[in-house]
Amino acid sequence: MTVQRGEKGRWTKGSSGNPSGARKMTDEEKAQRDEAMRILRAATKDAAQALVQIVKSKSTPERVKLQAANVILERVMGKPKETIEADVRATMTAEDMSVIRNVAERLKQKGGEDGGAAEDI
Repeated sequence: MTVQRGEKGRWTKGSSGNPSGARKMTDEEKAQRDEAMRILRAATKDAAQALVQIVKSKSTPERVKLQAANVILERVMGKPKETIEADVRATMTAEDMSVIRNVAERLKQKGGEDGGAAEDI
């Protein structure tokens, strides 16, 4: 299969920049991954207890306590959603309106192939 791009540099339908896909893991790599996950899962309870001890310790600096508390809260409650406020307004210039009128006029002259939608413009 040849890799092909369209006019705008995007991949054409049915082609890819990586036709053979991602490399498959070997059985040994899968076994190593599974072993690492088993070890980490077994240590989860100890890690959680360590974070709680850090938060409760009188000798822990406040900055470190706050970081440990944040880790606990994010794991239990989930990270807070980020919201983005945006005021987006579309404005039409006189030039934009002129282009729309020209297109509408051409559609009227051709018989309005769009079922008469040009009449609404």
